[in-house]
Parts: sequence; structure tokens; C-alpha cells
Amino acid sequence: MRGYHYLMHIARMLNEMALHSLYLTEHVKTVGVHSFIKKFYEAMTYSELDTGRLRRLTESPGQLRLVREENWKASRLAA
Repeated sequence: MRGYHYLMHIARMLNEMALHSLYLTEHVKTVGVHSFIKKFYEAMTYSELDTGRLRRLTESPGQLRLVREENWKASRLAA
């Protein structure tokens, strides 16, 4: 049950990132939902993880910030 709980947290994080991403929304509108889901599935399934790169990323401090814009079309460059 603990694994399921972690997977639900990851799914919610991905959902929030997708909802607040300007470029991802535009890309999905361009290629279509089914095509995007297929390519995302392929990327997550068939890509090999680069453990050296992941190790370097975890050693350096960083933050991921979601920018919520009320009028995102007018201020696209701000995000």
C-alpha cells in the first residue's frame, strides 16, 4: 500500500505540472492528446536512466517552481 501511496503522489505532481505548463498545453493542442500520451509512454518506458546525471542533479541544490499566471497569453514571457 505504501508503494501505491507514493505513486499517487507522483501522479498528482505530474498532473499539477501539466496543468500549469504553458508550453505543454500548447504542444498537446498541436499534436493531440492521444499522440502526446503515446509519446510520453514511449519516453517513460523505453528510455534508460542516466544514473551519473541523476547523481549530479541530486548533489546540486535546485528548486522547481510553478508559475501561475492569471492572464498567461498576455504575459507569456514572464513564465
